[in-house]
Amino acid sequence: MALRGTLKDFGIADIFQLIAHQTKTGQLVLKNRDSEVLVSFREGNVVKVESTTRQKKELLGALLVRAEVLSDGQLDQAIEEQKRTLRRLGDVLSEKGLVTKLLLNEFARLQATETIYRLFTWENGTYEFVQDDVQTDPDFGEAMRAESVLMEGFRMVDEWPMIRKKITGYGMRFRVMKSLPDAPAEDLDLDDAFGEMGSDAPQKPKREDESFGESERRVHSLVESTRDVQKLIDLSRIGEFETCKALSVLLGRGYIETVEVGEKKAASAAALTGGLVSDRSLMPTIAWSALGLLVVVGAVALAVLVARSNVSLVPRGGVMQLPASVDALLARAQRERLAQALEALRLDEGKYPTSLDALVTAGFVETADLTFPSGRHYHYRLTQTGYELAPSLP
Repeated sequence: MALRGTLKDFGIADIFQLIAHQTKTGQLVLKNRDSEVLVSFREGNVVKVESTTRQKKELLGALLVRAEVLSDGQLDQAIEEQKRTLRRLGDVLSEKGLVTKLLLNEFARLQATETIYRLFTWENGTYEFVQDDVQTDPDFGEAMRAESVLMEGFRMVDEWPMIRKKITGYGMRFRVMKSLPDAPAEDLDLDDAFGEMGSDAPQKPKREDESFGESERRVHSLVESTRDVQKLIDLSRIGEFETCKALSVLLGRGYIETVEVGEKKAASAAALTGGLVSDRSLMPTIAWSALGLLVVVGAVALAVLVARSNVSLVPRGGVMQLPASVDALLARAQRERLAQALEALRLDEGKYPTSLDALVTAGFVETADLTFPSGRHYHYRLTQTGYELAPSLP
């Protein structure tokens, strides 16, 4: 299969979905101005990610130094030996006992995911997929399912605007105001762990102690008044998006507060155009909304279903009907988006709204989101413990 074109005509989500559904093996080359990213697939799964134009600060060695795993001197010595022996830097670091194989895998994976999710900010560029055998990256670890990449990309696109309201720049600093509550001791509910995928049961908000995940706890433990957002990203080892999201949650709930250091306030504000929303950032200046991405994913899945199973799209009541599996996927993703918007509004106003219309007024969603994809309004009501959110019956 030879696939090439421009990202305006066929977006990142379309390409990944098509490769995944057809379980193709080969290399996808994406170019955008001075950037070039190569994504290798094996049977529809991502097995390797490379950036031929990666900046020096984004290289594996630089990531290890910024995370304080290596010193500058140790990295320089390893690079000298790499040049002399022409071996991989990871192998040199591992043999010297400076970095374990497990830690190398962790950072290589982080480097790859940060690169691949940045693709979701691309509005222009070209792509070409060549079907061929590919080599895997020894440090990459297990293959990434393309569907998981898509859903995670959608989540980032959807949540960044809410996070950006609180985390406005890399220069922001924070201080701890209070300790996090202990994690719940009871056993993990498997239904909660897997998000009740495929279930239309009303979503139940978690208790406050349960709502702090590993990301929030890790970032909270790293917060110091001398560390800015960029340093917390480097030290947390969970990526830019997860670190900023954790900071947003902690800040919104009063567990940390901002610290103004000299001219940092002005620098932080300036970072809105030069930092968190710059080309190197995952903060998207994306023309297509999360709703648009959902439609793209659903449309590609629909095309594959039609092609594979000869599904007939018969109008019912004058409306063209989606296959049940596609409709269910879109509905689950949309309910998750509304739940995230409800939580963001609660953090801003201290309580859940009395109706979903408040999400539109606050600018978290559009009016069309309240009925997407079925055309019917969602069932929403406040309860003693939070709220219920479920699709309305036909």
